[in-house]
Amino acid sequence: MKSYKYIYIFFAIAIFLQACVVEDGENPYYPPTAYGVYPIISDVQNGFFDIVDPSTAEIAFTIAPSESGGAESNGSGEIQINFNGGDYINYANVNSFPHTETVTLNEAAAATGVNVSSLTLDDSFSFRFYFQLVDGQEMTSGNVLNVPMNCASTLAGTHTYVSTNLQATNGFPCPTGEVTGTVTFTDIGGGNYLVSDLGFGQYSSSCWDDSPATSSNAIFSDSCGKIISGGQDQYSLTYIWVITQVDGPDLYLSWTNDYGDSGNTVITREGGQDWPPLFTD
Repeated sequence: MKSYKYIYIFFAIAIFLQACVVEDGENPYYPPTAYGVYPIISDVQNGFFDIVDPSTAEIAFTIAPSESGGAESNGSGEIQINFNGGDYINYANVNSFPHTETVTLNEAAAATGVNVSSLTLDDSFSFRFYFQLVDGQEMTSGNVLNVPMNCASTLAGTHTYVSTNLQATNGFPCPTGEVTGTVTFTDIGGGNYLVSDLGFGQYSSSCWDDSPATSSNAIFSDSCGKIISGGQDQYSLTYIWVITQVDGPDLYLSWTNDYGDSGNTVITREGGQDWPPLFTD
């Protein structure tokens, strides 16, 4: 077990949908303690509009009212949309629930008066939901579904790695040669990936003789080839990756964490496929 005083650092990765891991049965778009009629959002597909292929970019989601505490909806409502935080406008009327809505990028742009060709990665659309109660009251969702512009990402897999020059602050002597193993990138949606080992064998080597550096926050994101690191391990340490070269199926990077550990790693993509042109700032 790594021996030092815990350092608590809070961070958030911004992509759509979060880029958090949602437990089964949890509704990420409204608090579970909400009372009365409120929107339940489920089965979100894609979670972003693909800026590389705007002609086929689309999302889908299902909405329904939760009726509790004696409150009931009258079976009608609206889906409302805005662009970059502007005013909401009515996008579609809903007359039965559950209701599944598919929205293409062209439809979202037309509804908000946006030129698709002018969109950038800094742009996003937001959806909120309105229901009418049987007593005539209106209920609008407090939370929204944010849909950013992004690119399709396909980095998931179990990849092999070779790590060298491993360093451990206040640890044991690290190996002088290569450390090899596998690392799994699990796609959790919106260009976000959960990583099975942020330090690519450093913890499990003689540096620490510990379990791999991972946790539910061990996440990086891919935004059109730009890799955004900052995932945390089981000790709440934050890891920063710097890509130094992409050569076919081999991805070269150096990494550090905020305890002072570091290393260099070459990750070979599963199946020997070429990596896309990935980069970091």
